[in-house]
Amino acid sequence: MKKLVSSLVLLFLALSLFSGLQFVGSVSANFLPAPVPTHSIEITANGEVNGTDRIQRSGNIYTFTGDVVGSIVVFRSGIVVDGAGYTLQGNGDLTGIWLQAENNVEIKNLHIRNFHSGIKFTYGWSQNGCTDITLSGNTITDSQYGISFSIFSNSNYLLDNTIANNTYGIYITNAPNNTFRNNQLTNNTQNLWISCETSVPTSHFINDIDTSNTINGKPIIYWVNEHDRTVPSDAGYVGLVNCKKITVQDQKLTSNSQGILLVTTSNSLITKNHVTNNDYGIALFAPYGQCIGNVITGNNITANIKDGIHSWHSDGTIITGNSITGNKGNGISFFESPNVHIVGNDITGNKGYGVKLWFHSNNCSIYHNNFVDNEKSALADSQPTCWDNGTAGNYWSDYTGTDSDGDGIGDTPYIVDENSIDNYPLMGPAPLITEFPSWTPLLIMIIAVMALAIVYNRRILNEKCRSR
Repeated sequence: MKKLVSSLVLLFLALSLFSGLQFVGSVSANFLPAPVPTHSIEITANGEVNGTDRIQRSGNIYTFTGDVVGSIVVFRSGIVVDGAGYTLQGNGDLTGIWLQAENNVEIKNLHIRNFHSGIKFTYGWSQNGCTDITLSGNTITDSQYGISFSIFSNSNYLLDNTIANNTYGIYITNAPNNTFRNNQLTNNTQNLWISCETSVPTSHFINDIDTSNTINGKPIIYWVNEHDRTVPSDAGYVGLVNCKKITVQDQKLTSNSQGILLVTTSNSLITKNHVTNNDYGIALFAPYGQCIGNVITGNNITANIKDGIHSWHSDGTIITGNSITGNKGNGISFFESPNVHIVGNDITGNKGYGVKLWFHSNNCSIYHNNFVDNEKSALADSQPTCWDNGTAGNYWSDYTGTDSDGDGIGDTPYIVDENSIDNYPLMGPAPLITEFPSWTPLLIMIIAVMALAIVYNRRILNEKCRSR
């Protein structure tokens, strides 16, 4: 009976995760426990080693005595696997070391190379993931995934590892309370991957990752419950979890799951950063909370794999003066995120929509932007949204109207979608707005005033849009 109940609970979780994923992209994950993968070597539940004579057992310590070719599955908790400087060699697929719902295992001093996954933590039907696993002093290279954490895995330790030349360096899917120290991620296509595409609470993002961890020599900034701080210059990754009044400025952020990740983080300033070649450029994520009153201004957000700026459950975001170009998804995509203020941006050459506002992303104001050569100009499926300020709208590169009086405003409206129009399309590109200054008392006052204006003028905006 207990096993049946656990199975039903897990099935319910899978369906819940599916319902969240359908809003952000195609579902590619299977949330049922993974079957034991193909492998050639086992450490069995009773402690035996099968498949090689180059791993010698002494009590609960398993020591390599030479290089090993093959894939290892660990079925025993409470052990130490000591590579002793030797190599575990793969053939480009399978998993180097696979652990399912094990605990109190240490893997150290091992070079793992050329697998689909170098080390993978996963979970079983009991809904228990891997806990109290320590990876220390390992080198993991030339694999698709270096180290992969899946849901339910928690409270593990990564210490003094080198993860290099993989497609994904460290891949974390909703696995909290892990501790990272002195890990070096180098030359991975995507170095640090923290999933933000399933509907999970903020607590799933709480990990202890300090600046001793680096990406291509630059420190990882991963702050939890911080406030009134400025991110140090030259970060390799910026993640802010349940933070307030943080400034992220003058960073060059590339080759991660997000350049900048805000989880349930509010009243923060993201300015003058170069965010390129990540999965998402800047992501605001809070399905069980909200990101409120953040300002994204003066950034260069380009050539990211998905959206330039992506939001799931934010309110009152201000996006001004950014260059959002050449992203392979949407330039800006806001889901369940009302009251966004998008003004004075270059939104150019994105492969999806220039701006996509969907599923309760209403009461938005969008004007003085340049929409140039996007695959699709814009979409707003939640009304009301205003595409002009009453006198001027946006520049649209596919607008074919005329300007008979030469005032710089098109004679006919621009049809954004079946529910939306720009009443005053611009005949020529608008200049980017002046960037905000540094984080000063003046800027704090500006942000406060703008946020209040958005909140308190919702009714006015609503009535104005409906009257057209």
